[in-house]
Amino acid sequence: NSFCTLLAMSSGPNLLHVHAPHAELHGAAVCTVQAFARTVDVLEVVCESVGVIDVPTLLALRRCSHAWCAAVSGSTCRGEGDSTSGSTYDSHSAQTGEMSAATIRFPKAARLCVVGQPYGSVKEWLRVVPRCVMRGKSGGSPLADLRVVLRYVPQLTSFAIDGSDIGRGSSSELVDELIDELVSKASSTLEVFQASRLPISDVAAAALASASKLSKIALSHGATISDTVLIHVARELPHLRCLDVSWSAGSLTNASIEAVAGHCTELEHLGVARADSRVTDTAIAAVARRCGQLQYLNVESTARVSDEALLCVAEHSRALRHLKVGHTDGRITNNGIAAVAQRCPDLRVLDVSSAGGAVTDQGIGIVARSCPLLEHLDVSFNRRTITDVGLLEVARHCPKLLSLDASVATVTDVGIMAIAEGCRLLRTLSVSFSKGGVTDAAIHAIATNCPDLENLDVSGNAMSVTDDSIKAVGQRCPKLRVLNVEGCQAVTDESILTILHGCPRLEELDVSSTNTRVTDATVTTLRRRCPNLQGFFATGTKGGVTDDSVAELRAACPGVRVRF
Repeated sequence: NSFCTLLAMSSGPNLLHVHAPHAELHGAAVCTVQAFARTVDVLEVVCESVGVIDVPTLLALRRCSHAWCAAVSGSTCRGEGDSTSGSTYDSHSAQTGEMSAATIRFPKAARLCVVGQPYGSVKEWLRVVPRCVMRGKSGGSPLADLRVVLRYVPQLTSFAIDGSDIGRGSSSELVDELIDELVSKASSTLEVFQASRLPISDVAAAALASASKLSKIALSHGATISDTVLIHVARELPHLRCLDVSWSAGSLTNASIEAVAGHCTELEHLGVARADSRVTDTAIAAVARRCGQLQYLNVESTARVSDEALLCVAEHSRALRHLKVGHTDGRITNNGIAAVAQRCPDLRVLDVSSAGGAVTDQGIGIVARSCPLLEHLDVSFNRRTITDVGLLEVARHCPKLLSLDASVATVTDVGIMAIAEGCRLLRTLSVSFSKGGVTDAAIHAIATNCPDLENLDVSGNAMSVTDDSIKAVGQRCPKLRVLNVEGCQAVTDESILTILHGCPRLEELDVSSTNTRVTDATVTTLRRRCPNLQGFFATGTKGGVTDDSVAELRAACPGVRVRF
C-alpha cells in the first residue's frame, strides 16, 4: 500500500529491497534471474493486476530484482493491459512521456511505473506524472511521495495534484513546501503545473514563477488564487502560453487578467469560467488585442462577459479554435457567435449550451457555413431555439464533426438522421431528454453510418428508444466506451447483452430507472466481458438487479464506481 512498499529500490543494481525483514517466514520462493527471464510474459500480465496480487508471489518477484523491474517498466511503457484500446508501444513510449490509460486506471501500477524508470530497454521515458501517483486517502506523506517522483522522473515536464491527494484540510504551509520542492528539483524541465482544491499563496506563486520553462498553469475546482498572486506570475513568466483558472476560488478581477494580457503576449489558452467571476468584457478584449496567438477561450458561466468581448475576439483572434460561452444567460447572442465564426474559420470547438434563448438556428447556421472544420458542438439546453433546422446546416457543412450534444433541445429524427448521413466520423452523441422526439430510427441511422461511435447518451427518451436500436449499436459500433440509457424503459437485457458482447471497450454503463427490465444477467455479463469497466449505474432497477449481483460486481471489480 505504500508508494515504495510494493517496489522499493536500494542502491544495489540487482537488489529489490522491501521493508519486510522476515520475508522468509512468508514462504516466498527464491527465483534466479535466469529462471525469471523465461516467465517475463507471465509477469507482465501480472503487472496489470498489481493491486490484488498475493503477498507470497510479490515477495518472490522482489527477489528477481532487476529483471522484474525491467518487466514492469516495459509493460507500462508499452501500455499493456489495455488490449482493447488499440494502444501501442509508440503511443505511450518516450515519444509522449505519458502513462497509458490502463496504467493510470490502477494507482499502484502507476506508482510502479514511476519507480521502474531506471529499468527496462527504454529507461527514464516518463515525463508526464498524473495525480494518481499521490496516495491521498491511502496514507503516507505527500512530500515523501513527491520526492519519490522527483527521484525517479528526472525529466519531469508535467505534474498534477489535487487537494484530495494530500489529505483534507491541507495547510497553505504544506502546499508551499510541496511546490517549492517541485520547482527546486524540476525548474529546468517543468512545463505544466495543474492543481485543484489547493490554496496557492504568494510563496507558492513565487516558487512557480521561478520555473523558467513553465508554459501552462491550470488552477481549477476550488484552487485558491488572488489577483496579487496572478499578477506576480504574469510578470515573471512572460512566455506563459496557457492559463486556466476556471472554477478557481478567490476573487479574480480585470486587474489580473489585464496583467496577463500585458505581460504574456504569447498566450494561446485562457480559461476564466466561473459563475461569480468579476472578469468583464474589458479584460477579455485586452487579451484579444494583445495576445494575437489566442486559440482557446472559455468564458462559460461568467456574469459580465457579452457580445462586446466576442466582437473584439473576432477582430483580433483570427487563430481561435476553441470557444466556450455556455451558460451566459443571454448576454452572448447570434451577433457575437456569427462575428467569431465569420472571422475565425478554423474554429473546431463551440459550446453555446444554455444560451438563454439568445443563440438560435440562425447563429448555428452561420457557424456551420463559416467553419467547415468544426469538430465539437454543444447546443444543449436550448429548448426552444435550437431545432432540426440548425442541425441540418451542420450536417451539410461540417463533415469532420466528432461530437454533438443536443440534449434538451427541440431536435427530432430528421436532424439526427441528417447528422448520421453528413457526419460519419461522429464519436460522441448526446440526445438526452430530447424535446422534439428522437426514436429508434435516428439511433439506427447513427449505428449504421458512424462505426467509430464511442459515447452515446439517449437517457430520458422513455419509450421512443428501445432494444431495437440499442442492439444495432452493439452490433455495429465496437468502439463504444460509454452508454447511458437511463430512463429508457423500453430497453431490456436483450439489447444491453448485445452491447456487452459487441463492445469490449465499454467503460461506463448507466441503466438507471429502467425498472425491472435490466436484470442480474446484465451485471454478471458486465463483470465477465468488460475488463475496462470504470462505472456502473443502476439506481431504480431493484427487482431486476439484485443486491447480491451488485455485491459480486463490487467484490470482483473494487475500483469500479457503482451506484445502485
